[in-house]
Amino acid sequence: MVPSGLKLDNPLWSFALEIYPSVAKPMLSIQSKGGRVNLMLAALWSASEQIEWPDSVPDAIEAWHQKILPIRSQRMSLKPQLNDYPELEALYQHLKGVELNMERVEIAMLHQWLAPKPKAMNLITAQSNLDRVSAGVSDIDQDKDAVLQRLKPQT
Repeated sequence: MVPSGLKLDNPLWSFALEIYPSVAKPMLSIQSKGGRVNLMLAALWSASEQIEWPDSVPDAIEAWHQKILPIRSQRMSLKPQLNDYPELEALYQHLKGVELNMERVEIAMLHQWLAPKPKAMNLITAQSNLDRVSAGVSDIDQDKDAVLQRLKPQT
């Protein structure tokens, strides 16, 4: 269920649109190993706002994320078939649009959850927040380093 008062246009969404093109490749690599792109984007934004990443994501956000996964799975299952069946391209693009819009709602939910959190008294780094959201995901150090390197020109 989408919470009341959700704002799809918010600072986290603007931040994500700005940085995603430069970090997409390593983030998608991390996602393929079990990470979550929206959580990584939210962690980087919250670090830029000096908000320490909390311990766990609320159940409502987790439940929404679980609704995205079957759509992503369906879209990805079509991808290798597009060369043989070009008529599936329209369906692939439709699912991609649905997935993106659902991810935008997830980003809005993350913003609504994170924005009111108090600013930390100590320095919060992109690395510390990124480490927290990717804890438990193996073999991603190079990808995390690539994400952090690509952020440097923006700071």
